[in-house]
Amino acid sequence: MRVKRACCLLLLIADAGCSHPAQRSPDTDETLRIAISRGRMSVSAPDVGLAQVKLNLSLESLANFTDDGRPRPAVAEGWAVSDDRRTVTLRLRPNVQFQDGTAVTSEVITNVLKNALPRSMGPAFVDVETVRSKNNREVEIRFARPSGFHLEVLEAAIQKPGSPGVGTGPYAPVPEVANELRANPNYYLGKPVISRITLQTFPSFRSAWAEMLRNQTDVLYEVGVDALDSLRNATAVAHVFTYLRRYQYVIVLNTDKPALKPKEVRQALNLAIDRESLVREALDGHGKPSTGPVAEGHWSNAGRTMPLLKFDPVKATDLVSSRRTPTKFTCLVVPDYERLALVAKRQLQAIGVEMTLESVRADEFAERMSRRDYDAFLTDAISGPTMFRLYRLWHSGAPLNTAGIGNSDVDAALDAIRYAASDDEYRSGVFQFQRTMLDNPPAIFLAWSEGARVVSSRFDAPTDPERPDPIATLRMWRPAVAHTARN
Repeated sequence: MRVKRACCLLLLIADAGCSHPAQRSPDTDETLRIAISRGRMSVSAPDVGLAQVKLNLSLESLANFTDDGRPRPAVAEGWAVSDDRRTVTLRLRPNVQFQDGTAVTSEVITNVLKNALPRSMGPAFVDVETVRSKNNREVEIRFARPSGFHLEVLEAAIQKPGSPGVGTGPYAPVPEVANELRANPNYYLGKPVISRITLQTFPSFRSAWAEMLRNQTDVLYEVGVDALDSLRNATAVAHVFTYLRRYQYVIVLNTDKPALKPKEVRQALNLAIDRESLVREALDGHGKPSTGPVAEGHWSNAGRTMPLLKFDPVKATDLVSSRRTPTKFTCLVVPDYERLALVAKRQLQAIGVEMTLESVRADEFAERMSRRDYDAFLTDAISGPTMFRLYRLWHSGAPLNTAGIGNSDVDAALDAIRYAASDDEYRSGVFQFQRTMLDNPPAIFLAWSEGARVVSSRFDAPTDPERPDPIATLRMWRPAVAHTARN
């Protein structure tokens, strides 16, 4: 269960996108073969990772969010918000169906939200007063008080009540077949061109790439940055798509440990990191230095001077040298992140801090994290595009905060965003949260991670300027013109 919960951090809801000119009949029977490296999922439960990928490809939300944190319609074609931010009225798209042909009505969505919101909102669900159907196409969510998360909660995945895995997306899982999805013929934006998707796991990226070179697979679902350089000359065989993910690498700190309890020590650990150098050395330039928990491109930052993380080894050395005892702690690391951890270790060592690395398997990592049996751990934490996602990660008792991270100062700052009654109050809350996380940091913020997908040149995979991950436009993929002509 804990491994499954940890896997849920990887959920990326497929974007509905927009229409694309057809180059081939939608009735053409095309199969897309997706390869998944087991090195990118739990080594103890690859079936859980495979199931999560299927959900990523088949489920949708009422709203999606662009990289600046702004909502845009998905299953809901629009919404109206009351002046006091206590009422949101959703207007559903007409003729939306679940993948089994059942109509998506306001009554159904009301039941979906009543089940999904308590899980996704955690303690913030007490802010929801009522969820009700107004008519066949409108759903009203009423809050007990003004809410800054009134639209951000619409990202919850839509699954048919009583039928887990049955959603509204362009592809549907095939019952009793673990590794296959079929095009949804009743998809409200049109049936996808590719009629069938198969999934296959491989022990490593190298073995998956070898199969692509043999024309035995079409997509490498997730590629680590350590493999990107080996693909530079692969343009004749495949297209490599890179994009900045909504996750950043952080070293979470257990503030109950004596060595890490003083906030001055944790400030020093953040000041000691040369993030530009870390991205170059540990990530081969495939990433972006962190400036704090909030993405610089978030809409609330426009026109504001936000407090930002800085590299100041002199001040960092002064802060740790003023303590009577040396600063020492152990950091849990899974094998994929050892290179990053070694660079961070070396930079901390330069200010007199000793961070010992303990390599653990993914299943042990999840277990230790949930038991709070750690001094620190390095992870790739979801950090955007919405502040609601940060709330779910850093607020005490929130759904993704299974490791007991954060503190009361962080809770207060996040609650200021949660109860924002205007955009100005929301911006002030985000500013307060960023400042609090720098003043009393529960983690060392390192870098935003870069993702990569590799797609065979047999297929055209358009991208959305607001969502550069090509998986977000999977329904619009089609055989490449040159490939079609040859066949």
